[in-house]
Amino acid sequence: MQNTGGHGIAVSNGTLAIGQGVTVTGAGSALKRRDGLNIAGGLVNITVTAGQAPSTFNNNTQNGIYVTGAGVINITGFPVIVPAPNGQGTVVASGNAFGGLNIFEAPGASGLSTVNGFVAWQNAQNGLRLYGGEKVKVRNSVFLANVLNGVFVTSFDATAAGNDLSQLDLGTAADGGRNVLQSAVGSMPDLAGVCVQMASGRGTLTLSARGNVFAGPIDCTSSTSPIVRSTVCNGFADLGVVPASGTTVNVDVATCQ
Repeated sequence: MQNTGGHGIAVSNGTLAIGQGVTVTGAGSALKRRDGLNIAGGLVNITVTAGQAPSTFNNNTQNGIYVTGAGVINITGFPVIVPAPNGQGTVVASGNAFGGLNIFEAPGASGLSTVNGFVAWQNAQNGLRLYGGEKVKVRNSVFLANVLNGVFVTSFDATAAGNDLSQLDLGTAADGGRNVLQSAVGSMPDLAGVCVQMASGRGTLTLSARGNVFAGPIDCTSSTSPIVRSTVCNGFADLGVVPASGTTVNVDVATCQ
């Protein structure tokens, strides 16, 4: 699907299965920006196993994939990570004018989305953008070479529900994320690996991000090396947490604390 004018693929209800060899590129235009895959409702399952032809959502005028409303997405892919990530994999969003994958849903509006083995590479904004109150699990994915952040987590609104991080799962003690979130300068880093920016006055919030890989590479499934933290989301930091009055954000990266 190429140069569609509108969204490359639009889903509003039902269930859509996307397998190997699907290419969506050039959706929209400079005056009418559109997504490669737009999910406003229903369920989309993207499954491309190792050795199959990649499915790609590249070089679209808005996001590679955008999920909103009550939409749910489940991605199962296999990224290239040996000897090092290179932007290749079986499910890829690269070179998009906004983000690779943006899940923008009101708190409690949707069921769990699972992102496993996804590659978001060299997008003009974020590799993955998530909001407080959502239910999203991310595993075994690569978010590098994006102009802004590998993963950007922000508030949906100023409410407690819109700042709830308890159901955003980038890795737990029992099930490490194994996501590649940042790399060293010269090896296609993001401006910041993970950026968290929540609303003020929300007390203590905790984001679970155990068992991931940061610049070095530092593998936080086992390493006790410190990661680079910052109060701004730039300078190629591993983790940036932007201060907000009355809000403390703890990002649990396990042994790399």
